Amino acid sequence: MNSKVSIIIPVYNAEKFIEKGIKSILEQTYKNIEIILINDGSADNSLKIIKKYEKKFPDIIKVYNQKNMGVGKTRNKGIEVSNGDYITFIDADDYIDSDFIETLMNKISDNDIIVSGYRQVDEMDKTNFIQRLKEDEWSKFRQVTIWAKLYRKTFLVDNGLKFNDLKIGEDIVFSISSYTKSDKIISTSYIGYNNVCHFSSVTHDKKLKKDNDILSTIKILGTITSDKNFMLKNGNYIRNFYYKTFVFFLIDKARVLSLNELKKYYFDGFSWLKKYLTDNNIPFKFKYISSEPFKVNFAIFITIMAYKLKISNLFLKLLHKFFYN
Repeated sequence: MNSKVSIIIPVYNAEKFIEKGIKSILEQTYKNIEIILINDGSADNSLKIIKKYEKKFPDIIKVYNQKNMGVGKTRNKGIEVSNGDYITFIDADDYIDSDFIETLMNKISDNDIIVSGYRQVDEMDKTNFIQRLKEDEWSKFRQVTIWAKLYRKTFLVDNGLKFNDLKIGEDIVFSISSYTKSDKIISTSYIGYNNVCHFSSVTHDKKLKKDNDILSTIKILGTITSDKNFMLKNGNYIRNFYYKTFVFFLIDKARVLSLNELKKYYFDGFSWLKKYLTDNNIPFKFKYISSEPFKVNFAIFITIMAYKLKISNLFLKLLHKFFYN
């Protein structure tokens, strides 16, 4: 296969790490690629750095410069200007293994999307954890970031798939939207994407977690996933996806919200979730997810049982005491 792959990278104040990502792409064993670097109004030397690479590799690298528009609109522009048959997204601070593109291209066949796992690493390249997928239907719901995937461009364009401007969750909304548009989505146990977690982002993340209303994102997802045909095929997966997403953000919110704020998030979330499941004829019950770690299943189980047994206030007090920073 010699189809072209477009690699889209939004760049915003990335002077400290963008070169590592670019170098990892230039070292790819699959050579028919284009690198689309879009400077989204950076205030540092990012534009200067990426233009240096464009000048050195003009046949491969294309640089675009724009005022700050946000990562969603920047990725949309990347799709519009891309010339590849396939598209993959990489964050400016991340990097990929040398066989990443070749491996996914060899595996995608006639499918619209291939989903792979990833490593989360720190700034010293030490692995924090690994998300390894199985080749089953549930795996695509385990991996709802937009990176570590390869997309057929015509699939994205023909279905009008675009990113929105949500502060948190735009990648989840895009991924789930794409899943509702095709049955030709596969996963692989291969891992070649490295997601970098920066020490300096802790303060910013704390403010974002406190201020952002993730329930609004979940409600948007509810509208997207209520398609009858999609629900018929994926109902149990969708229930497990919402359970896992709700519990993940519940723990995340417990780190930064007051106890009363946490209670509001919890009860508002369960109120919406019960109605959503009822409206779609899906039982509100726990079901063990065999491909998830025990701790994930346990967290979901105790969260649901606390609600059903009406001991939510005690559960939330313990959760808040354990996680709140």
